[in-house]
Amino acid sequence: MTMLHDLQVDRIKHEVDLVALIRESGIELTRMGRDWVGRCEFHGDGKDTRPSLHVTAERGLWHCFGCAKGGDAFTWVMLREGLSFPDAKRWLL
Repeated sequence: MTMLHDLQVDRIKHEVDLVALIRESGIELTRMGRDWVGRCEFHGDGKDTRPSLHVTAERGLWHCFGCAKGGDAFTWVMLREGLSFPDAKRWLL
């Protein structure tokens, strides 16, 4: 990876509003303290009685305690859209 690539990745991570990005997927997020919570779409069994998806906006990270998936905005887009990392980067630009 080049220094330019690293700078672009850091800039995207800093500029992307992860809560807004996840809400664009149709997931309702509710504030819970400093985090946001909602029902994860990745394990999609529809049986969640409580929100299993936790989003820590200030750190730009998400994690689902139901299916153990998690990551940052890139990971979200890669899983949601079925994209590779370079394609997710272009998608987020």
